[in-house]
Amino acid sequence: MFINPKFLLGLFLVFSLSITSYGRPSSKLRGFFNAWHVTFSAGYGLTSYQTLVYKYQVFFKDEQLYLFNPTIGPQTAYLVQWYGKPYIRTHVYTFPKSFVTNFPPLIYSGIGHTVPLTVSVHTDVKKKLRIELGSSIAMHTINQLTPDENNEHLPVYEPAGNHYAVKVFTSLGHKLMENAFCTLLVNTQFSYDFIYDNIFKDKFAVAANYWIPAVGLGMTFEKHISEYVSWFCKFTYDKLMFEEKLDKSFGGALYTGRDNFLLQLGLTFTCGEIPMCPVPHCQIEGKHNHGYKTYRGVSIEVGRDSKGYRLYKK
Repeated sequence: MFINPKFLLGLFLVFSLSITSYGRPSSKLRGFFNAWHVTFSAGYGLTSYQTLVYKYQVFFKDEQLYLFNPTIGPQTAYLVQWYGKPYIRTHVYTFPKSFVTNFPPLIYSGIGHTVPLTVSVHTDVKKKLRIELGSSIAMHTINQLTPDENNEHLPVYEPAGNHYAVKVFTSLGHKLMENAFCTLLVNTQFSYDFIYDNIFKDKFAVAANYWIPAVGLGMTFEKHISEYVSWFCKFTYDKLMFEEKLDKSFGGALYTGRDNFLLQLGLTFTCGEIPMCPVPHCQIEGKHNHGYKTYRGVSIEVGRDSKGYRLYKK
């Protein structure tokens, strides 16, 4: 029995050389999108709030809190609507008798609940680094804010309803461990927050001058379900600080600090490319393996030659 040497040479080339080099090359655009992964997540967290009132005196009248300073104008005060709603400048005709010129700063603090929804994309760089870009909307609920021990004569403040924060962020992660089953990363995050009242009713944001960007640290555990889907668990801590000025001609301001502790669960979807099967007479239409490498099958729309074998091009 005589074996054609060209047939032996063809078998040698197919199974000894890199099989992927025989696949149909991808477009540059598809290669760019294949490197990015899309994530969706939801979570729950506890948030600590602190608001420092500087150069304003707080007084309680008609079940409402007001901010007042005589240097702004006679009988002019601001109705407090912390977290999500703008202050209301109004006239108040009766004031407490105990006004002082140099009153100490006042701190209101409290704990709230946070429910975030996040959408992001990420890509891996140099196998160890991960760059992520995304946005989230979080619903914040605060039961009450209490004054510091030096101002216990003041009542607690109960914010009305929920407030919403829309955030855009970028994150840099480093892989501590990665294998075929899971990935463990440590993350740093920088974000910019837009604080809103109920965004489904009021589209106007609270005016705020940020003087420290929101920064955060976290850790992510990712479990690979398949080539296209993974689920992940992420724990993050981030801190935000900003100031609000109620009157441009006055030096007083309110400084707010917010500390977030969040736990999020989500899914990651990828569109990783699988090269076309390079074996000339392989008729498998679905995904399959050759030599421990995965390839996609030849499309049924591809033309056939005179012997019925599929061609890579019509």
